[in-house]
Amino acid sequence: MLRSFDHAAWTSVFRFTEADPVAFDQLLAPALAWRDASRAAFMEEYRVAMAGCPSWPGEPAAEQLLRLCSVSRLFEEVLREAGRRPAMLRVPLHGLRELARPSAASRGEVDENGQAAASPAN
Repeated sequence: MLRSFDHAAWTSVFRFTEADPVAFDQLLAPALAWRDASRAAFMEEYRVAMAGCPSWPGEPAAEQLLRLCSVSRLFEEVLREAGRRPAMLRVPLHGLRELARPSAASRGEVDENGQAAASPAN
């Protein structure tokens, strides 16, 4: 489900910017904010539903398992999209990039090609 939120956010931005490439900067931040809010709401309710379940490993382990499952799922998506829809390959690649550098992607600091934007010099 978490990958679905990410996929919906990035796909909507890419679809809208096909017609208006200038809109990328205007659309990305709200799309990623929606994604992050959707993920947070989903995980909050999931944790409530799993409370007291003997198979729930607890927060530190659950976060690590979620990250591991996300990486596995992203690599599956990369392989699938590369073979079936190469134009959509950029969606799971954004996900992998985010796991490697969560702060830049979650803040929407990417350019119109989805590359991490250069950080301002300090």
